Amino acid sequence: MRTAVSVFCAGAMLLSAVTIPIAAAEKVTSATILALVEKNYKDINDYKVDAEVTIDSPQLYVKGSKMTIYFKKPNKVKIEAKEGFAVMPQVFAGNPATEIKSKFNVEYTGDSKLGGEPVYVLKLTPKSTSAPGNMKLFVEKKRGVIVGSEAKANDMTMISRWTYVKVDKKYWLPSQIKVEMSGTLSSPAYDPDEVKVKPAKTGKGTAVIKLKNYQVNKGLSDKIFEQKKSSGK
Repeated sequence: MRTAVSVFCAGAMLLSAVTIPIAAAEKVTSATILALVEKNYKDINDYKVDAEVTIDSPQLYVKGSKMTIYFKKPNKVKIEAKEGFAVMPQVFAGNPATEIKSKFNVEYTGDSKLGGEPVYVLKLTPKSTSAPGNMKLFVEKKRGVIVGSEAKANDMTMISRWTYVKVDKKYWLPSQIKVEMSGTLSSPAYDPDEVKVKPAKTGKGTAVIKLKNYQVNKGLSDKIFEQKKSSGK
């Protein structure tokens, strides 16, 4: 599942947006597009949101794993399970443009449409082998938000799409992120019970993250992010 999660990470959760279009006279480059995305987050100091994750693939099935996600600038993140344990792909909490710039070389390749809306298309190439594979990223021109991605790595293709809701009459925040996966969804793995290597799993799968009950800039305490000390001696 590591391959699937790695690519999903690159398009995972983008948790804040306001409308700041690029000026018509300004030359469009990968830098101006990422700056557009980055500006969306300047007024977000912290947030809390309820999340529900469902994963349906040949390797893993999780139905409605519920959790609460907390974020506070500059980079404090906490994911707290509401029921059982939290199953959540790595999150772009905070500012995704910062994460993208640190892990990828970015190239503006042109314009297109997604869901009928004009978008900028960015090509992302990983700076290291630890980052997810090459991918396309779609940034909506009207709102300056990332609305989708397409990626292929190790014989697996992943397509993700985001839908948004307006919070506090000014923040466009994701209400759902859906990822469709196909191809090789996991690598060959050793099974100690059967004492043999099981073949790679292929097929199709989906992962859906639903988000609701956003609370933005409520002044989250630093204590929320403190790790609980183990009671063991």
